[in-house]
Amino acid sequence: MKEEGKEKGKKITVAVPGAGGTVGGYVVKELLAKDYAVIAIDRPGTLGHLRKMVEDGQDGLLVVELDLCDENAISDCLCGSDGSDALGIGSADAVIFLAADLDIRKTYDQLKEINVNVPIRLYRALAKKLGKVFIHFSSGSIYADDGPYVLDEETRVEGKSGYEHSKIVSEDCLQMLAAQEDAPKLIIVRPSLIYGPRGRFLASGVMVVPPLLQFLLNGFSPRISGGPKTNLVHAEDVARAAVFLLENADKVKSGEVFNVADDTPMGFGEVVGAAVEAYGIDGKFGFPLPPAFLLAPLKRIIDTKLFFDIFDAPVDLVWWIIRKKYGIKATFSARFEKEMAPYFTKDTIFSNEKIKRLGFLFVYPSVHDGMKNVVAWYKDNKWIPRQVLPFWRL
Repeated sequence: MKEEGKEKGKKITVAVPGAGGTVGGYVVKELLAKDYAVIAIDRPGTLGHLRKMVEDGQDGLLVVELDLCDENAISDCLCGSDGSDALGIGSADAVIFLAADLDIRKTYDQLKEINVNVPIRLYRALAKKLGKVFIHFSSGSIYADDGPYVLDEETRVEGKSGYEHSKIVSEDCLQMLAAQEDAPKLIIVRPSLIYGPRGRFLASGVMVVPPLLQFLLNGFSPRISGGPKTNLVHAEDVARAAVFLLENADKVKSGEVFNVADDTPMGFGEVVGAAVEAYGIDGKFGFPLPPAFLLAPLKRIIDTKLFFDIFDAPVDLVWWIIRKKYGIKATFSARFEKEMAPYFTKDTIFSNEKIKRLGFLFVYPSVHDGMKNVVAWYKDNKWIPRQVLPFWRL
């Protein structure tokens, strides 16, 4: 993003609603490293790690804790106040919108306010303040199940859950607003399954597998491999992609969509295996999962809430025992939800060619490259135990 129209000596200011989330913290750090001023916004109690950065002397960072669903708070999201000029922070020139309710168990009506209404209000507020760029985070999960082998940005979308429906509606509404004259440029990001520090839903369920295996099997833990393929993406790469698109906004059309997924499609078994290896478990025997074509006939069975409830019940019980034994925080979901079914029954591979043609490169081109630091973070923050004794030694 160019500094056109900015006063001499003023930094470009970017508002980041959802700064306390998995990707948000990385976005804030990436922006600060590139000398942007940042207004980091999220719910009260979620921005402690960013407040500490301010206390430690970080320049150009304003931390704002508020309820984004409060319509009266929208203007506070986009303008530095309370002496922010001393921090070099003025009214937002751009927004990277990450805030969302990711709980895929909720209905569309439960998700509509934060996932649809809030980004619409913020987009309109940015337009009134003559802001230039609005980067909106959607989801790669909105692509239709009957899509092609490789999903690109032109693949048909379909809301298969309340969460996915909310993301499609938000995209459509923002596209209509962006079509108006002199509206801020809209860029939509559709990430694949994200793994990384602070992850609490979807791919985060993989993190409970290593301690579960150690608890149940100990030295007999398997080397898991195979299964339907997909390409996940590390939260840091998602953040870097958002800032990259901001800096290259002049090269894209308003309303363009970009997939963000790493370079290496892997079987679900390999993803789990990478987490097991990063945890420090040396598998004693191979355990290959069936490939996609063998699981496809089971789609009708797997793609039901009952199947996942039956599958998750023992996982929930064992994970509860481990948490109580090792004092682990109840901070993220250990369940594999029904909305994960497409990843269990077919290859779901995302094309990242569009963003790479602009010149973007991944720091973590495969899950094997990024899993070690993620598992270390979960251990350090007591989201999973450092080591688990087998149940027969309790």
